[in-house]
Amino acid sequence: MLILAWQGLQLKNKLDKARTEIERLKDNQVQLLAARAQDQTLILTQRELTGKVLAERDSLAKALQIRPKEVIRYVDRVIIETIRDTVEVESTFLQNMTWHLTDGDKCWRWEADAKLNDLDLDVNRTLFDYRNKSTEVYWWQRRRFLGLRIGRKDYYQRVLPECGDISTRSIEIRKR
Repeated sequence: MLILAWQGLQLKNKLDKARTEIERLKDNQVQLLAARAQDQTLILTQRELTGKVLAERDSLAKALQIRPKEVIRYVDRVIIETIRDTVEVESTFLQNMTWHLTDGDKCWRWEADAKLNDLDLDVNRTLFDYRNKSTEVYWWQRRRFLGLRIGRKDYYQRVLPECGDISTRSIEIRKR
């Protein structure tokens, strides 16, 4: 009788180990399938973004009336100006130790709620609206050779924003 009980306990332990192993394998399979689905989503997103970039490049080439085989490089020159000053902003007292803050300019607007908790100031942004109308200008011009403009063509794009700095992009295109 004792031997049968011992054998039953051994079989129960083996069965528990087998069930645990099966659960571990199922969890691993679910994790691998989830990772595969996420990778597939990322690949599709990357293809979509690449397609949009290629479509923009093709529309630029069509606007410039050229048929490129390969774009060699893009040269970007972007100047970002950051001003860090202490500025007074409009504030409205709402409740006990709570304020509504607003700030803005002709191209942007910012609103937030601020609350003072003991020694901590919590600021939750409720609105950020950025309205910057820009104009894009495309042109080509020939390079200078011995003071004359008889070299090959260089293609440019200039972005003229309503607010902020002007950026110019030079695009080099290889024709075959």
